Amino acid sequence: MKFSKTVRQFSFVGIGKIVGSGLSAIFYILFALILEPSQYGELSFLIAIAQITSIFSRLGFNHTITIFQGKQDKNISEQINNFVLLSTSVASIFLLFINPFVALLTLSMSFFVMGQHNLLGKSKYKFFMNISILQGLLHLFFVLIMFTFFNLEGILIGMCISNLICCYPFFKSFSKFNFDFRKLRTIWKTSIHNFGVDASTNLSRRIDKIIIAPIFGFTSVGIFQFNTQILFALELIPLALHSFLLSEESRGNKSKKLIFYILILSIIISTSIFFLSPIFVKQFFSQYSDGIFSLQILGFTIIPLTISSIFSAKLQVMESTKVGFAALIRIGSIIILIPILGNWFDLAGLSLSLLISSILYSIFLGVLYKRLVKNY
Repeated sequence: MKFSKTVRQFSFVGIGKIVGSGLSAIFYILFALILEPSQYGELSFLIAIAQITSIFSRLGFNHTITIFQGKQDKNISEQINNFVLLSTSVASIFLLFINPFVALLTLSMSFFVMGQHNLLGKSKYKFFMNISILQGLLHLFFVLIMFTFFNLEGILIGMCISNLICCYPFFKSFSKFNFDFRKLRTIWKTSIHNFGVDASTNLSRRIDKIIIAPIFGFTSVGIFQFNTQILFALELIPLALHSFLLSEESRGNKSKKLIFYILILSIIISTSIFFLSPIFVKQFFSQYSDGIFSLQILGFTIIPLTISSIFSAKLQVMESTKVGFAALIRIGSIIILIPILGNWFDLAGLSLSLLISSILYSIFLGVLYKRLVKNY
């Protein structure tokens, strides 16, 4: 009975992430068909800037809010939300001088992400699912409309609108606006490491575009973005598992059976990508055929990423003060490997960089978890 309830609750999180992000993925796939690889690369570059700024402005508090909402600590939860409101607003003001559309996208992304993590912490899994799906639908709808009027800038505007409409759970979580952050000092060290986990997961998916663009050009960015977008769509299950475990294990609930089945599923997905991607790409996206072998390699990163999602959630709930160092392993290895392997093996080298970094990342977290459990 308990396992069936766990599966039901996880299904809300999983469906929300898969359907919501799947609808957003349709947007990426659609514009991969409409735009030339170089234009697609430029678009990906602008979105990556907004996403990276959003990650830094949140400082990992999206994970921290899930834990402290789960522990029903309203005082710290309120201070976290207020802090992110302030930090993201400041970051967006600086971006206004670079690109106002990127600035607004940064703000809307942070508010939407924080709203969703507040819902996860409160165990409002069904509401989380509904908002995720609504955001995905609005994302696709407004992006298509705005693109017809404003070209690439219209895509950014459409993304902003969908995020802002669906970020109301974030503002609903405020009982008052109080910028007194003294209590955050007690959790600052833990939150910095939560930032490391957030950066390991999200920054690693965006920083590669920033590195690839000046070295290999927007065409390579476009093809590689196409491949990583497929990976991201398939990676939603381990991401959903991480979010679910973060909330449930904060309450002392274990999910061993669920973890086992998700691991098996990740192996099946990786194998399927290897055999089916050549058929899929040649049939529907022939202009991206140069990246087929790169996509086959990239598919295997799902396995270590699933393993790392489990370890990182457990370490965060245990309030590890070392889990954030995993970001240095993953992002550092990406920064080092992309220029080297990219020059040696072209697009396949870019995928190998992500695969190797994911393996190193999961090994580091596994060792860290084993040591922490021994002393816990």
